[in-house]
Amino acid sequence: ALGFTLAISLGSGHGVSAGAVVCSASLLSSEPLLGVAWTLHFELAFYAAFSVLILHRRAGIGVLLAWLSWIAFALIHGGTGLPGTLHQPYSLEFFVGMAAAYVLRHRRIWSPRLVLTAGLALFALAALAEDAGVLDGYADWARAAYGLPSALIILGGVEAERRGLLAIPNGLPRLLGSASYSIYLFQSLFIGVAWQVWLRVGMTPWAPPWAGLLVFTFAALGGGVLTWRLVERPLLRLMRSRGARLLTTPL
Repeated sequence: ALGFTLAISLGSGHGVSAGAVVCSASLLSSEPLLGVAWTLHFELAFYAAFSVLILHRRAGIGVLLAWLSWIAFALIHGGTGLPGTLHQPYSLEFFVGMAAAYVLRHRRIWSPRLVLTAGLALFALAALAEDAGVLDGYADWARAAYGLPSALIILGGVEAERRGLLAIPNGLPRLLGSASYSIYLFQSLFIGVAWQVWLRVGMTPWAPPWAGLLVFTFAALGGGVLTWRLVERPLLRLMRSRGARLLTTPL
């Protein structure tokens, strides 16, 4: 995805420094060239903290509790001068996710389809509020507005599925689920290409807005699925086959 972004930037005449490329590729830059990669900074911080838990249970719990306390301190007293991934409330969603996983492992969810429906409704309500300008999607409390409904969706959906109350049909839903990460990483690139084609053929003056929405949505989904089939899935197979050989090879 970063490679495609660089190609488009260079092809359109925009200069890109070597330092910016290195920082973006290593995910050290707070403003990566690939816009959606900003979320990966938070993921890396979580993986680093959670890896301690894998290596040593008590030490990992201590690290996670210290991180949670630091986030709470930053929320009360403002910024800490450290990288945002260490104190911004986005990271609270990791703790909500871990809590949901713990509950699902040790408890049964009462009326899971009701919980799932409530989560979907609350998430949609938050999205509508942001679209109407009532909710600032980047504000601290928006993490709760989106994060808690997401947890309800996970709790209700997983419990309903394991009880046999919910079945995801084969076909498009499973395909989009499998390709969701490629869709996420490449959506802006394919939308950008579709937008340039849209402008070049002169669609803007006469095409209704809903037509553009359909075209750009199809471009994002179709391009993401294509990338998943041609790039992500082959890479996953290669990594898994090599990992299996390493595990079965005697030292």
